[in-house]
Parts: sequence; structure tokens; C-alpha cells
Amino acid sequence: MADGQDIRLRNPELLHLEDANGNLSHGFNQEWFGSEWQRRAGCGPCVAANLLLYLHRTRRLELPFALDSRADLLAFMEAVWVHVTPTAMGLHTLKRFCGGVHAFLHAHAVPLDCRTFGVARRRGARPPFEALAGFIAEGLRSDSPVAFLNLSNGTVRNLEPWHWVTLVAVGDGPSADAFPAEIYDGEQAIGMDLRQWYDTTTLGGGFLYLAGGSGKPGCTAG
Repeated sequence: MADGQDIRLRNPELLHLEDANGNLSHGFNQEWFGSEWQRRAGCGPCVAANLLLYLHRTRRLELPFALDSRADLLAFMEAVWVHVTPTAMGLHTLKRFCGGVHAFLHAHAVPLDCRTFGVARRRGARPPFEALAGFIAEGLRSDSPVAFLNLSNGTVRNLEPWHWVTLVAVGDGPSADAFPAEIYDGEQAIGMDLRQWYDTTTLGGGFLYLAGGSGKPGCTAG
């Protein structure tokens, strides 16, 4: 970032989930779902569960769930899936993801806003990268995990296409052309270059985070 500092969640360890054997997972994993279809299509609900769990554990919202044991966490994933439900194409838009999260929040009487930033398929229609970097920094500085929809990973090899991940940190790179980020995906903490993704993705994608609500859930474009 311009200030030469990393920007990250204040307590990322709140997304570190431990099983009965002491194995640590960085966030939820879609492989934990019960059905084959859920395991194939469940990245979006898992990222939604990450966002909600973090805000619950930092006491920005109160969810009527026990969220301590692995069984509790699995039940929470399934509850999120009821509302954040992939179609045959998955959750391939910010609007569909936000709509599902708002339905979940409405069911539990929790007001939050979904703030979004889209990256168009056509490079000429994309906002400047600096605007995207600022949006992500805004989310992380508010101590809210950022959901990242990647429809095409371009030349980034450690990122799956047509996939949601949870972004927990960004920072200055070794050059002006790099923008390192840390994401949680498939139980792992993974480093990647968001500038490389932005410059090479052929389908675009988008980013969103949840912010303190105004009493009625809404979707605010970034």
C-alpha cells in the first residue's frame, strides 16, 4: 500500500478452526459439506460463512448459533447454504452472493450492508486498480474479511477459476507492479498477487465485504 504497511484483519486467528485432533483449518472448507453437489459448488457459502463467523466472533453481530465445536460449525455451514445457495452456475455474481447473505441476515434479524466492487470482463471497462486496492483496504481497515470472486485466474497459478476465496490481508510488493494478498481457501493460507490477477483475468470477478448496517440490509456498489 501507499503507506508502506500491510493491511490485515486484526484477529485472523478467529477464522482458524481446530478439529478434535488439533488440526487447524484457515476458514471453512467446502469439502466438509455432506453432499457431493455441495462439495462441488460450496465455495460461495463457505466464504459467506467465513465473513459471518468473523463478525460474530468480533461481536459486530450476534448469531443464534453455538459456534464452538466442529459439529457446531458444520451445522452453521448448512444453515448458511439454505440462503446462500448456488445455482447450476454456482454463485457467479456479487448480486447473487449478497442476496443470499441478506436473506440469511434477515432470517436472523441482523442488519448489515453488503459493499461491493465489480471487475468487468472487458479490461477497458474496469475501474483503475488503485480504486480496487482502496476498496479492499477500506474493508480490511474496518476489520471485515473481503470475499473475492475469481471467474478467471489469468496467469495466477495458485488460484482456482470460477471460485470464491476469503481475503484477509494485502500489502506492498517488491515492485510497483505487485500487490501481494493473503487468502484463505481449502483450509490453507495462500499468498497471491492481486495486481497480476487484475491484469490477466479474462472474465473478471469482484469483491465485497459486510459493514455495519443502517437497520435495513442493502447492497452498496463500490
